[in-house]
Amino acid sequence: MAWMKRVGLAGALVVAVMAGGALAQGKASLDAVVPADVIMYLEFKDVKGMRAGFEKSMLGQVVQNSELLSAGRDFGLAAGRLGSIFVTGVPIKEFQDILLNDAGLVVFDLEPGAGRAKQPPMAFIAHVGANKQKLADLIEQKVKPRLTAFNPKVKFEPESYGKTSIECLSVPNKPPTYAAFIGDVFAIGPSKTAVQRIADASEGKGQRLADLPAYVTIKERTTLDTGARLYVNADMLIGKVRGDLEQNVKQREGFTA
Repeated sequence: MAWMKRVGLAGALVVAVMAGGALAQGKASLDAVVPADVIMYLEFKDVKGMRAGFEKSMLGQVVQNSELLSAGRDFGLAAGRLGSIFVTGVPIKEFQDILLNDAGLVVFDLEPGAGRAKQPPMAFIAHVGANKQKLADLIEQKVKPRLTAFNPKVKFEPESYGKTSIECLSVPNKPPTYAAFIGDVFAIGPSKTAVQRIADASEGKGQRLADLPAYVTIKERTTLDTGARLYVNADMLIGKVRGDLEQNVKQREGFTA
């Protein structure tokens, strides 16, 4: 049975959504490569187990017992599998088995001077461990040739950053994508800054989320074996909302003056 728990402490908020299951012990914590000043961190553990837990839940039973909803779910899953093979040449299951056992989404605050409509720096991270070489081979032998076959103008450009090699995937008239193997972690996203900051955290540059006493305390209260956990820097988020409201008020005052 899935359940949700909210815990708050010292300007931080964690929402943990969990389902029955167990995660193999002994792996390094993924939040060890997450910088402390993230505005949001969404962590996934054992997505297969989370899906199994959902299917056993009341909502999962409703979906399965509804011909329309279950057909829509099955169609979506089939479309995802076909889309993965068509675009990358790799069945989506191969990526899921590698990337969705221990993964997370890291979101930073907007960079100074960035417009309000701009997307904040973010990256998807996954602990790949023993599957690191397998993932690298999939990318080099299947994904890259497939993407290049679709569009010969696709470019893959590596760039050294400290001990990390960050590769930029660029396509004409589209935003770039950045990816890197950082120790046993694979990071990918639309922001080079986000990938660089994760690389910095892995090398011990700056404070990490796993070092924050408030986060550690909350994490201990929301032990996560299977499911998802959302961490939000409430102080930063509230400050940002307050700043936006003040800016809107000033703009209105200037307009009506």
